Amino acid sequence: MNEFLKTDISGYIKDPLSQAVINTNDAEYNRVLAERSKAKEIVRLTQDVDSMKSELTEIKNLLMQIANGRQNG
Repeated sequence: MNEFLKTDISGYIKDPLSQAVINTNDAEYNRVLAERSKAKEIVRLTQDVDSMKSELTEIKNLLMQIANGRQNG
């Protein structure tokens, strides 16, 4: 098995074979995952609100057409 090398940055090690830098700080890793999840949720909620706005505008326009049709007919 490869012996990992220490780096100058705390919480990271380096694989000498692949030269990959590996994060060994589980708390930081979990924080990043939670941050990404929250960002995805914000994007999803924003898309939902935009969709609802569009649908309400469409409903408003249809109601105005119905109201105008009754006034003219």
